[in-house]
Amino acid sequence: MAQEGSTGDKAQHKPSRVTLTTLSLVLAVIAMLLTVCTVALKYSLPSRIGISEYGRYLWADRLSLPAFLIPIAAIILGIAARHKISIILAGFSFLLFFIGAPGFVGHAFNPQNACFNNLRKIDAAKNQVASEDGLTNGASISIERLSNCMERGYDVKGGLGTLSCPEDGKYTINVVGIEPRCSVHGSMSEMEAGWQKEMQKRNKDSAPTNSIHKIKSPLASSP
Repeated sequence: MAQEGSTGDKAQHKPSRVTLTTLSLVLAVIAMLLTVCTVALKYSLPSRIGISEYGRYLWADRLSLPAFLIPIAAIILGIAARHKISIILAGFSFLLFFIGAPGFVGHAFNPQNACFNNLRKIDAAKNQVASEDGLTNGASISIERLSNCMERGYDVKGGLGTLSCPEDGKYTINVVGIEPRCSVHGSMSEMEAGWQKEMQKRNKDSAPTNSIHKIKSPLASSP
């Protein structure tokens, strides 16, 4: 009877260990694929990221966290299942992540700066069209007319349709006298105001905190 009970216990524990082994192996393989993709994306980026590479930059950043966490889960499950292959595979992907991930980009891309430059081109083309056509404040400009001006005077091939916000904002031309605007970053004036506030905050944080105490001269208190 005792032998039958022990045999039944082994039969109950066997599926759980098989499940742990399967999960650890699957996670280890996923971890390896994520790590390889993350490192490959990061090393495919140039030293200075432009608007055309910003999508890859975002994907590399998004994959970094799961590429770091999944190998840890695979190692834990591999230890619980006593599965050496899962442990070795997850450990290798973990090591590869730490070796490959730090070799990243020298100068990160700033989407707000790129959007500001796009708005500046639109605004300059608006001013030129208004000057050429004798338009006053409140007059509207067609997209076709603005695109032709941008292609001719600002080397924007394809016109307005080729300018896009890196964070999927939508551009509004607005009438003459009102700045063009992005639905995500706002207008140029709003961006500049935000940068000025940020600069003032940094200057305030970096200012010395030691207070200056006024020393009263003993001669001033003498009669």
